[in-house]
Amino acid sequence: MNSPWRIEKALAYLLLITLVLSVHFVARTAIGMHNVSEPVLSKPCYVGIIGLAKWPGIYAFKNPPSLQELVNKAGGLEHKFSSDLPLINNQSLCSNTISIAMSEGGKLKAQVQKMDPYKRITLGLRLDVNTESEQELTAIPGIGIKTARAIVHFRERAGCINSLSQLTSIPGVGPKILRRISPYATITNSHEHRGQGK
Repeated sequence: MNSPWRIEKALAYLLLITLVLSVHFVARTAIGMHNVSEPVLSKPCYVGIIGLAKWPGIYAFKNPPSLQELVNKAGGLEHKFSSDLPLINNQSLCSNTISIAMSEGGKLKAQVQKMDPYKRITLGLRLDVNTESEQELTAIPGIGIKTARAIVHFRERAGCINSLSQLTSIPGVGPKILRRISPYATITNSHEHRGQGK
C-alpha cells in the first residue's frame, strides 16, 4: 500500500521541481541577455503596444527596446506585412504606448502615445507634475480634480514647479497630502518649462 503512494509522492515532487526549473528558464529567456556595452537601467523600461500586435499589452525591458524587439515580445504582428516596421527612437518608448497600424498606402505606421497615467502609477512610475494634464494628475492617490486644477494653475503662473515641496503653497495641499502624493509624483524637465506660463 505504501509503495504506490510513495511513487505518486515522488512523481509529484519531480513534477514540482520540473515546473520550478521551467519557470526559471522561461523567465531568464524572456528577460534575455543585454549587450555589455549598453547601460542597464536601474528600473525596467515599460512599453505598451496596441494595434496590430498579436499580444497587446505592457512589456518590461532592461533597456529601451527597438520597435522590432517590442513587436517580437508581443508575439509578432497579426498578419505578415510586406512593409518594414518604421524607425522610432527607442529612447522615446519607455513609459509610453506604441500603436501599430496600417496606413492607407499599405505601409506599417507606428505612433508613440503617452501611456495611461493609471497604468504608469500601477507600474510604480511617477507622474511628472510639470507635464501631466489635470485629468492625468488625478491618477495620483490624494489628488482630486480640484487639486489637479490648482496644481496646473500654479504651474502656469510659476512657469514650472522646481520641487514637490512647492506644492504646499497650493491651498488644500499641506504636509500630509504632500507625504501622500510624494511616492507617486516627480519633478523633471523643470528647466524646459521655465517661463512657459508667463
